[in-house]
Amino acid sequence: MSYIGKKNGNPNTDFLEAGGELENHDLINVDSSGNVNLDDNKKAQFGASNDLQIYHDGTDSVIKDTGTGNLVLTSNGGGIFLRNNEETETYANFNNNGAVELRYDNSQKFITTSTGINVTGAITVNGSALSSGLSEVDMWELTSSLSCTGLTNNIPTGWSRVNHDGFEKIGTGLSHSSGVFTFPSTGYYSIIFHASYERNGNNLDYLVSVIQTTTNGSTYSDASANYTQINATPTYQAVVVPFVFKVTSTSTHKFKIKVFPEALVTLQGDTGVAFSSVTTMKLGDVWWQI
Repeated sequence: MSYIGKKNGNPNTDFLEAGGELENHDLINVDSSGNVNLDDNKKAQFGASNDLQIYHDGTDSVIKDTGTGNLVLTSNGGGIFLRNNEETETYANFNNNGAVELRYDNSQKFITTSTGINVTGAITVNGSALSSGLSEVDMWELTSSLSCTGLTNNIPTGWSRVNHDGFEKIGTGLSHSSGVFTFPSTGYYSIIFHASYERNGNNLDYLVSVIQTTTNGSTYSDASANYTQINATPTYQAVVVPFVFKVTSTSTHKFKIKVFPEALVTLQGDTGVAFSSVTTMKLGDVWWQI
């Protein structure tokens, strides 16, 4: 027989027992305020198979769903709110027809919006913090035209940071000395060499534009190149050479620009127009909208 009944005994104490033979550890105490009290590890169980259990194990308070369905929390009010015992700090707010808010030490860090999410503070991926925008962008130009011929033509001089038509670097920017470009910080960098050539009466079956890199600070190798030809027409030719460089040390990871023409050719330069230029951008700082 299953039942809940009042235990015979002291009329000033309301003890209830639920089925079976009454023992001390089975007692449910309803105190004078109407509160139902259960001892540690005594469970309020719901469902034919005791699928939902609520109890205190002596250390933690537990709500356990042992069934095959879902544990569903619903609210007909403003939403579901998780707070500390004193209700002075909020862990998370789940607002009906509104935002989900996550907090750290009661400070909002993450919130959903109708168009996406807003994050306050840094986002860290695999130990590295992402910034909310670009941190390093720089652009250098060849300020005067350069006659190039022969098999090896590194460009040691004539480079200057672009300072016209609204360009402004972001971050510290590159440094340059004797044809060597040095990065301001470690990370992944996109390097783009844009070259504008003019033929000097010669037909060139090959004209190679090269980005050279070093990872030991001294030995340079051709990292990326673009082969083209300049014949009678057109007189001018533009070439783009891209490369992505993983810079793990600013003292050893550097790059140069090289031009490798079959015959005499002019690499165009100017102080007011970036005919031939180098552009770098630090990657991993851009957030993409999906």
